[in-house]
Amino acid sequence: MIDSVLISGAGIAGPVLASLLARRGVSVTVVESADGVRPGGQAVDLRGAGRTVLDRMGLLEQARSIALDQRGIADVDAQGKHLSEMRATDFGGEGIISEIEILRGDLADLLVADSVSHGAEYLFGTRIVALTDLGDGVRVELNDGSTREADIVVGADGPHSATRRRVFGSAEEFVRPLGGYMAWFTCPEGEPLDDWYVMYNRPGGLAASLRPGRLPGTAKASLAFTSPPLDYDRHDLAQQRALIAARFHGAGWRTAELVDAAAVAEDFYLDALVQVRMPSWSRGRITESIALPDYDLDHTATEQAVNRAAHPRCRGLRRWVRGAVVAVVVLGAIVLGMFGWAYASTDTSTVARVLAWQESDIGDQHRFPARTIPTSAPTSPLPAGAQIPLNARGFSNRPDETLAEALREAHTRAFLVIHHDRIVYERYFDGSGPQTTETSFSVAKSFVSTLVGIAIEQGRIRSIDDPVTDYVPELARREPRFTRITLRDLMTMTSGLAYHESGFPWPFGDDTYTYLGIDLRQVALDRSTVENPPGQQWLYNNYNPLLLGLVLERATGMHVSDYMSSALWQPLGAAHDATWNLDSTASGFEKMESGLNATARDYARFGLLFLHDGEANGQQIVPAAWIRTATAPHVDTPWSNSYGYFWWIDGHRTGSFYAFGDYGQYIYIDRDSDTVIVRTGSDWGTDNPGWLRLFHDVTDQLTRHDLKSGSAGTP
Repeated sequence: MIDSVLISGAGIAGPVLASLLARRGVSVTVVESADGVRPGGQAVDLRGAGRTVLDRMGLLEQARSIALDQRGIADVDAQGKHLSEMRATDFGGEGIISEIEILRGDLADLLVADSVSHGAEYLFGTRIVALTDLGDGVRVELNDGSTREADIVVGADGPHSATRRRVFGSAEEFVRPLGGYMAWFTCPEGEPLDDWYVMYNRPGGLAASLRPGRLPGTAKASLAFTSPPLDYDRHDLAQQRALIAARFHGAGWRTAELVDAAAVAEDFYLDALVQVRMPSWSRGRITESIALPDYDLDHTATEQAVNRAAHPRCRGLRRWVRGAVVAVVVLGAIVLGMFGWAYASTDTSTVARVLAWQESDIGDQHRFPARTIPTSAPTSPLPAGAQIPLNARGFSNRPDETLAEALREAHTRAFLVIHHDRIVYERYFDGSGPQTTETSFSVAKSFVSTLVGIAIEQGRIRSIDDPVTDYVPELARREPRFTRITLRDLMTMTSGLAYHESGFPWPFGDDTYTYLGIDLRQVALDRSTVENPPGQQWLYNNYNPLLLGLVLERATGMHVSDYMSSALWQPLGAAHDATWNLDSTASGFEKMESGLNATARDYARFGLLFLHDGEANGQQIVPAAWIRTATAPHVDTPWSNSYGYFWWIDGHRTGSFYAFGDYGQYIYIDRDSDTVIVRTGSDWGTDNPGWLRLFHDVTDQLTRHDLKSGSAGTP
């Protein structure tokens, strides 16, 4: 019979289980290493089953009385302007912000007080130092020298569980990093939040947020960043605060203010985003009170331990304990909250991707599923030439800085210069190399227009002036004005389709849906709307490449990746397979506006294809007339560079054009100097005009070198 249970951990799950067991007359002891209930932390959104659990415990009205007063969540820019909003009442109160949200520390206080009122005992400032399974119970040795015995021991002490470590082994075996860290702390509200939970995102994987506190003039702050696993002392708050300060130096918005507040906050807490996976959640009479989204709640570890430990005549109590365990799991899942759900649901939910991935970065090529684009022999030659000493005078503010040093400081991963068909400069940084697959972001669009040109030459597409509705007729049934939009309009970004960017991460803008959507075919078919007549106004718009992806699929009867392999990648003589990220496993549609991944040298081969008017490996792959037309200026943009068929035209250099992607991904072609330059990077390093100045300076240096050596036009 189960008479006594010892629980390790007084967070949320531990007190819930303690309360439910104590109500049934079980003697419950909760051991917690902290000196009291831990304050602070993320807000817990009570919804669905979690709300039902508290209601059945008789605590729902008390929970309402301590809930935060929040209007909703807003995405803000560096000046604090609201870019998008979702109110707490949207979606029936079940949106990103729940109708009832309680600070984690406040909910823990409520649950601990309730469990104590029913007889549970708490030993704060105490930790387990040894566990011995006696067969009919467990002997527990505590750090104060005392010993306790219990029928069952439950570890509810989170991802750093000492119980798990003692019973099952080291954390490295079971804890999987999810690629991010988050700090929570209390701070002064400062500039009034007006009851909004506001979040600011900065490219490069930084996010900061402020939400109203329960006490006037206070707020709960978070600072989060993406990162591979870091080596730091989890108990050294000074080290953790220094880590946060370094990460958010110069990040904008109110981050400097938040870093200062973190330095003095008494409830500052930093931890990694992780997931615990174990082959078994119990061993004998010792169990972990953790469940994963894909774990069968009817077979949780605690229930298995209860079934083994309880006397057969105590089935009523055993069934009741099962119910208590399920309740603990439900509230534990709520505490892990939307982030835990999000990380487990990124292939099935756009909102999950918004929460888990937030701002784009180069790691997205590994987050999205992908389809391989196979190559085949023969590989087109890309020989090394005499390395030409290039300087950084047109790029760096330091006269003594080498080009390699300047590129490294600018977050470059690969930088190649091909001159007269030979590699004259090649550098890699940050772990990249000649065989590393680099993502391209919007450079992918230039490949899309090239595939359209090939499909026209092959007779699969009749004309660039075909209406898009010739291939996607359902658009016309939804909106007759789609019949006026041609493939040319799509490729020149003059389709007249509406496109409103809200900035990541929250799912309100077209940019979020076209980048993070799990079914981009439906996004293109259902969300694209005609706003202006086609051919009149340039507007950078990611619905355009998505619609062209649908055209290519239907015209060729193939996945876009498969068509690219046979029509472009293999004839080009690429040295390595490429990949194209998909919207999701279920949908299997190439992202089209981005997501193409290849080596830097193979990007250079693509650039050489355009430098040589569509010829490579001794064959004409793309019609020369298409190359010239695609890279000619067709429409002006708000900047000094005009636009072709998903190609940018350098307004400062005649005969120069480039494919261009977020965070400074480039394939730059300069016909006059017979040069192709490839740059990939993890961040911008400088703005687009800055990179173009460097490319101009490099081509000028190569031209001077040719004149000096008399080698112009020769390999």
